[in-house]
Amino acid sequence: MTFSDIIIPSSLQAKLRVLASAHEVLTTGQLLEAGISDQSITRLVDEGSLTRIRRGIYQHADSPLTEHHDLIQVVKSAPRAVVVLLSALKFHRLGTQQAYEVWIQLPAQSRVPKIGWPPIRIIRTRVEALRETLRETLRETLREKKATVGEIGKMGRLLRVAKVMQPYLEAMM
Repeated sequence: MTFSDIIIPSSLQAKLRVLASAHEVLTTGQLLEAGISDQSITRLVDEGSLTRIRRGIYQHADSPLTEHHDLIQVVKSAPRAVVVLLSALKFHRLGTQQAYEVWIQLPAQSRVPKIGWPPIRIIRTRVEALRETLRETLRETLREKKATVGEIGKMGRLLRVAKVMQPYLEAMM
């Protein structure tokens, strides 16, 4: 009997289907937590039920891809990352700029994840050019009535960035 002759129990396939229905992209940790062993993960990949995207990141072979698939992959690969700027705008359908990279912010001392695809842009500091994006986002958010000036101001106070946001909010009024 060879490795490829091993038949995967249906309960394993059932666990995988349940996980895949809830998560477009799966991590090794999620698979292990669901009771799927390292050996079973390898078997599932070998038989084609599971696709290895990169180390520790998998996808069910029959799982449909959403428009945010690249974003999900990056977030699963870099759990300390925060999706920011153009990628966040695209996710929330704000603004007109296209993100050709997944923009993430990482803590200053954290390691950069090794991601071959999709391309990522790491933000670690404040950049003057980002204010243009902020203005466009505020304008679009208010125009589409996704939030009021008061709600945005309140969130700015909660996040302790009210002083930075105040001139932009005043300009929008």
